[in-house]
Amino acid sequence: MTEPGTLSHGTGGALHISVDAEKYRIEAEDLKNLLFYGRVIPIAQDRSRTTPGGILVSEASLRGGCLRKECQH
Repeated sequence: MTEPGTLSHGTGGALHISVDAEKYRIEAEDLKNLLFYGRVIPIAQDRSRTTPGGILVSEASLRGGCLRKECQH
């Protein structure tokens, strides 16, 4: 089953992926390595929240990604 989401073009050729409240980013050079060579690449998960004091806090964490069947568990 697929989940509805949004793909959008970002600065410098990055790919932005939004699924529900989660947001991910793949940089342009990494995207080429994934699509053309099937290499495992870093995928950044971006999270933002506002503190009770009104301060915007952003966090990013890296994950790996691969489209080839042997990379998937």
